[in-house]
Formats: sequence, structure tokens, C-alpha cells
Amino acid sequence: MRLWMRLDWFHRLDWRPLNHPEALTLAPGLTRQALESAMHCLSRQGTVYRGARAFRFMATHIPLLAPLALLLCIPGGLWIAERLYAKISRPRQQLSRWFTRRQPTR
Repeated sequence: MRLWMRLDWFHRLDWRPLNHPEALTLAPGLTRQALESAMHCLSRQGTVYRGARAFRFMATHIPLLAPLALLLCIPGGLWIAERLYAKISRPRQQLSRWFTRRQPTR
């Protein structure tokens, strides 16, 4: 999540980690299990995006990822992205540790 936040140069997205107290109350239809299974985005209009669709939603708001967002709008692009997301999201916890900078111990 920190990587996403660093890429959000213009602070266009409001980030909430899974363990944030508001995570379950922002979208009442979501369960903790659903939130753990994939990333989710909630638009201002109340639409909930999940998995690759959430990635596309975020990419449209992050300038560096805009080319990827365009690719996901091409017919078949989202279909491919959903399959890739399913493979990547399984070891998501491990991947997030690789991309998270650890604090030096003293």
C-alpha cells in the first residue's frame, strides 16, 4: 500500500488499509473475508471495484499508471488483467513485504 501511496503524487485517492476501523463501514456490503481476498476501491458515487477493476480505477487516478489504465480499457484487456490479478493476489502478503521498506534496527 505504501508503494501505491507514493505513486499518488496529487493525493487524488483516499487510502484505507484493511485493518482500519472504517474499512468495513465505508462499504456496508463487504465482509472482512471479501476485503482480505482482493483489493477494493470505493468511488465517490458508491461503486465498489474489486481486484483488476480496482487496479484500473486506481490507475486512472495515478498519472504514472495512466498508460496501464488505457490498456485495461482495450477490449480483452480487463479479462487478461483479471486472470493475472488472480495469480498475483494469492501471494499478496508476501509481495507486499518485498515492496515495503523496513525500518532499520538500532
